[in-house]
Amino acid sequence: MTDERPKRNPFFPLVALCSAAFAITVLALIVGAVLADPAAPLNRLLDQYGGRILAVEFAAIFVTGLLALVIDRRQSKSATQDARPHPNPLPEGEGMCHRPAPTTDH
Repeated sequence: MTDERPKRNPFFPLVALCSAAFAITVLALIVGAVLADPAAPLNRLLDQYGGRILAVEFAAIFVTGLLALVIDRRQSKSATQDARPHPNPLPEGEGMCHRPAPTTDH
């Protein structure tokens, strides 16, 4: 008895990882602007490259999210097609209702 489980989509954990990195970067920017020493190396790095880092992280979230959705759609489509019975399981001519066309004799 084989148990065929659907393949795991590797992009959903990547979306979560990219989102976590984005959230941490935003929090670091907020904390750096409010509480940290402006001369601290991390604060200077975030001041100089913070916008670029956020843009790259946003693009990574967008791309991995899109790939995750596309792969999930393909997997669910193939699973429903595999589970669907053959369109015409009856032998030819059986089970089909063929009515003759109505005639008008006036």
